[in-house]
Amino acid sequence: MKSQKSFIFKILGVFFSISFLFFFQPVFAANQPYDRWSERGRIISWTHLKRISKPQIYRSIMEMPWKDTYPNMDLSDLWDFFTPRELRGAIDYKIDVYRLTYETVDPHGNPTAASGAVLVPKNHKKRGSLLSLQRGTIFLDNDAPSFGGLENWGIWRALLPASSGFFTIMPDFFGYGASKHMVHPYAMADPTAIAAIDMIKAARKFAETINWQLDDKLFLAGLSEGGYATVAIHKEIEANYSDTMQVTASAPAGGPYVPSVILGSIFTSEFAFAANIVSHILMSYNDTYRFDRPLADFFNPPFDETMWILHNKANSEDYIESQMPLYTAELYSPTFLADFNGAGEVDLKQAIAENDLHVGWAPIAPMRIYSGTEETIVPYPISELLYFSLNQPGTDVALVPVEGADHLQSIVPITLLTIDWFKQF
Repeated sequence: MKSQKSFIFKILGVFFSISFLFFFQPVFAANQPYDRWSERGRIISWTHLKRISKPQIYRSIMEMPWKDTYPNMDLSDLWDFFTPRELRGAIDYKIDVYRLTYETVDPHGNPTAASGAVLVPKNHKKRGSLLSLQRGTIFLDNDAPSFGGLENWGIWRALLPASSGFFTIMPDFFGYGASKHMVHPYAMADPTAIAAIDMIKAARKFAETINWQLDDKLFLAGLSEGGYATVAIHKEIEANYSDTMQVTASAPAGGPYVPSVILGSIFTSEFAFAANIVSHILMSYNDTYRFDRPLADFFNPPFDETMWILHNKANSEDYIESQMPLYTAELYSPTFLADFNGAGEVDLKQAIAENDLHVGWAPIAPMRIYSGTEETIVPYPISELLYFSLNQPGTDVALVPVEGADHLQSIVPITLLTIDWFKQF
């Protein structure tokens, strides 16, 4: 990654100067009411995709087939944070993988379809608990969980939880799979939560269809964008859906929980950190909030013309990154940078702040916030900020560090820790 340490110093500085954000009360303004359609969560279709054996699960976890997606990162220590014995201890069952398509509503309250994957452990009792496992950032549509792939991300991170006995679902989220026609609302709490909540409803109906007995427990977990999604879902369920479902426990990990702080740091940095993701975020806010501004408002030529082509869901993460310039001033419009870093871009900054997840609530169900201490993608202080804000009197919130681990190195150990913790309930 480009100038990772420089970015961490930037974000540390911001971290210690944004105490006012603890008291900001966000209000999402883009969407219409989400209760205007009575068929949310109805199953449209389901398809059995494959069966994965226990040896295949072990081999896939050990091979980490997604590692080649990051040719510029040193991943030689991926296997240093867990042991084969720990891995085998979590693999109890072979699993069946299904694609589930269901009814929901888009960020503006309009009826639409969405999709995701369901991973069902093949235990003889056919009973257990539901886990909604939120995927990390993807760029290719065929990396969406509902395709059932293992080559890059797909369903890879759900293999261990499902094999350990959890009835595991992975929402594609809007913009992928059945909703590919939509712009993915990246780092937006409400539409992220709604897509998952409606899949939870559909998954419980699907379990009945295949004669699988689910108990009332509901677990939430996810890393990276999935960490953000996990907190958003937890918050939304406890605020607006507690009459129909209750979170048993959640385990967010390494998520961009405070996009206003992260983007504020990036746009003042010399280097265009995570430009493939940040450009995606700008385009998604422009679309979902219906700002409908020309991309020349945000990007310099030729990127104002090529950005939609790059983000066409047919290009890989490393390819998009390779097309981005090294410096922030090369990519983003000077007017945009001056306004965003100054008193301008009020509507955009307000929209981004509305999606900060560290303010305006405190979890009722227990939460464990996991993060590698050497994070260079979403620096550790962001997880600390979430913890310091949500750890209020009467809550059960803890920050669990994975010592020495960076973003990708932390995936397997955090998954194992999460499984062990969830099994205590």
